[in-house]
Amino acid sequence: MPSPRPAAMSDRTSRPPPSTTPSHSTSSEGTARCQNDTADRVREHASELQRHALPVVPEGELRIRNQAVGAGETCRRILKTLPTWFGIPSSVEDYIATADRSPTVIASLGDEAVGLLTLVRHSPYAAEVYVMAVLPELHRQGIGRALLERAEAMLAADGVEFLQVKTLAPSKPDAGYHKTRAFYLAYGFRPLEEFRDLWDAEDPALQMIKVIPKVGMA
Repeated sequence: MPSPRPAAMSDRTSRPPPSTTPSHSTSSEGTARCQNDTADRVREHASELQRHALPVVPEGELRIRNQAVGAGETCRRILKTLPTWFGIPSSVEDYIATADRSPTVIASLGDEAVGLLTLVRHSPYAAEVYVMAVLPELHRQGIGRALLERAEAMLAADGVEFLQVKTLAPSKPDAGYHKTRAFYLAYGFRPLEEFRDLWDAEDPALQMIKVIPKVGMA
């Protein structure tokens, strides 16, 4: 997600084009309002997601695997099917390059990759969902949840305590990103802070985070 519209996640993951000089300035009042608005607007939809997140296919047909590096072409193929969310060429190339050099969780049906989630480590204790995408015909069928669960298990085993994702903030209304935020809220992420100039002035970024349970304590 071609236009000034930010590129997003698909099941949905998202982040507008990365800025070369990100600014982390924001007012505490704006942040609090963002958090309250986000929770109010997505709570009902989050409950619906939790009720209806069913297995995508008969048990055993969906395979989830880890790929340490080299997932760039898989990322390219999947993002190509999602021009509504991944329509900015420079952003798409950034996702592909990141997937090629970073650990990626891949979901497959048979021999076909149908979803992926790429992680970026920021410290021994913190990581980020840099991009997540699922083929459009398979949305809301449990694949996004399966990707997140594998990613969290992998990070927990390596001692990572915090996972974040950035998506379009609710201060810029958008029906698609409303569902994106609801997806993450349903799976334990919480709004932390809005950055009005991280990507660009017209696409405010919302940072959402969650605590990863320690191994044996989930």
